[in-house]
Amino acid sequence: MASAASSAASTRAVSATAFATVPAPHSIRFVLTGAPQNASTVVVFTTEEEADGRFAKSPVALNVAADSPAAQDFKGKKSALQLLYGTDGRRVLFVGLGKQENVTVDVVRSATHAAVARLRQLKLANASVVVPASIASVPLPAALDAVTRTAVLSNWVFDAHLTKNKPDYVQELQLMVPEKEIASLQKVVDTAQTITECTLFARELGNTRADIMNPAHLAALAQDLAKTHGLKSTVLDEKQLRDQGYHLLTAVGQAAQHTARLVVIEYKGNAESKENIAIVGKGITFDSGGLNLKPTGGIETMYLDMSGAAVVLATIKALALLKPKVNVIGVAALAENAIDSLAYKPHQIIPSAKGTVEIGNTDAEGRLALADALTYVQKHYEPKQIIDLATLTGACVVALGEYMAGVFSNDDDLAHNLVQSGK
Repeated sequence: MASAASSAASTRAVSATAFATVPAPHSIRFVLTGAPQNASTVVVFTTEEEADGRFAKSPVALNVAADSPAAQDFKGKKSALQLLYGTDGRRVLFVGLGKQENVTVDVVRSATHAAVARLRQLKLANASVVVPASIASVPLPAALDAVTRTAVLSNWVFDAHLTKNKPDYVQELQLMVPEKEIASLQKVVDTAQTITECTLFARELGNTRADIMNPAHLAALAQDLAKTHGLKSTVLDEKQLRDQGYHLLTAVGQAAQHTARLVVIEYKGNAESKENIAIVGKGITFDSGGLNLKPTGGIETMYLDMSGAAVVLATIKALALLKPKVNVIGVAALAENAIDSLAYKPHQIIPSAKGTVEIGNTDAEGRLALADALTYVQKHYEPKQIIDLATLTGACVVALGEYMAGVFSNDDDLAHNLVQSGK
């Protein structure tokens, strides 16, 4: 099984090294520049206050009269688009930001997404982007970060299984900033691109269906990731878990063809400190609900129930690339909550490494898997902080909707920092 999983790990859709070696089709090359460099298209962000005179100030010779229909139609409204053609043969895509006093980083993100979507629609592989630099509420580094991250995310499609009609991708963006600031801003772009491409790595893992993304395969990917970046990894299989008393995680996975595994990857960025931060992710590669079977309408997307583990691996990858001075232990509890004669049962009583648990509902498997993972990391690493990442309950979506995640913590400062980072 291990060799089969390792072989499958080489596919582009789920490769741990995709962004570190061969660029994926959706990867963008960013070039910081002070002026357009032979780009056929220039993207210009415009507030409502700037819209009237913007065409005259365009970096491309447009020869557009202020009273022309094109000038009259474009008012700089938020995410509004106006494509014009210059006398030098190049296109200019004007993108509205709305009223200047209302421009935020979120507004820049939305405008960037609209621009990238339009470039892809036009099948334009490259463009120059005039990064907005004159908006007081959004400093240039923040605007540059937002443009870079959003461009990477908006250029992505999960295309691993498309055999025809492949998407058109933007391949290069020249980011226009003041010439004297190029050197100091390069790190902003590099960091933003690294973080966001690791986000896409998590997306690729999560979108890979459960017939491929089983516990054995995901564990092999984790080992590949650790080996690629020179990190220490440990994978406990079902027998090792049972021998050490971790019966909750093994119970969840005991009915599946590929039984449970616990993956641990250590990132040691600060040799002078013994303090560790742990990130622990739920990795249920498919959640049928077990004997408390999920109904139609709830079961179809349960290949995504390993997204917590995907985020752990993506975070470790980002740490390995960015090299911050911090020590992080990444833990992924991997199992498939399947059904056969071996499946664990409602009201079964199971011993764990920390006490005995009675099963109320087999579809509450995430807390069982995470309980063993949390016990393991506490016992072996004594972390100062633990961040638990889980697609744990549909009640969170009912309460908060699709665009917020629930945060529960016994440390207000940690919770505040996580919320701010998320924003």
